[in-house]
Amino acid sequence: MDTRTVLRVSGFVGFIILAVTTYFITTYFVLPRVMPIVIHEVESSLESEGVTVTPSMLSSIESTMSFAIIVGSTVGLFVGWLIMSAVMMGLLRVFRVGARFLDTWLISGNYFYIGVIFSAITALTPLLNYEVNAIAAHKSVLLMPPLLGLNIASAIIGSLLLAYLFSRVYNAGFVKTFVPILISLLIFIVISVVI
Repeated sequence: MDTRTVLRVSGFVGFIILAVTTYFITTYFVLPRVMPIVIHEVESSLESEGVTVTPSMLSSIESTMSFAIIVGSTVGLFVGWLIMSAVMMGLLRVFRVGARFLDTWLISGNYFYIGVIFSAITALTPLLNYEVNAIAAHKSVLLMPPLLGLNIASAIIGSLLLAYLFSRVYNAGFVKTFVPILISLLIFIVISVVI
């Protein structure tokens, strides 16, 4: 196998690993902290409108919302990856790197190994409290400075990795690949937080 094929396969595997990690973190770390807050808000809102709330109704609402959050986070990750790849391919072409979409899409998946590390850092440290507070307060995670700093660090480190990989595959200069990749990863972070 040539280098391009190996990087394509490892990029797809990187996405799968991040999707599984996202599922695990969402299911076992985020939802147990967020759902009681959300259910309390829903219960208060329904009772203030005169609706009788039963435990089975709350259980149904909680399971539906949990399912929607888990599926939405995975689908959002995939859609964000497609958008990031399209933007990255366009920016690489502006910098005269002849990247094709399939290569850009699959090779850029190698960034997700960095994403797994930073997701673990978020889930296993007090940074998770910032994320839970942002979700509970209906604020963007981008407004939380520690998480914003972590996301920017992730984009810079991921850009360094991907710039190295793309410069090797396309025989292009490192700086020529670094700038468009950094821009597209920052766009990906914004998209993944908004979706």
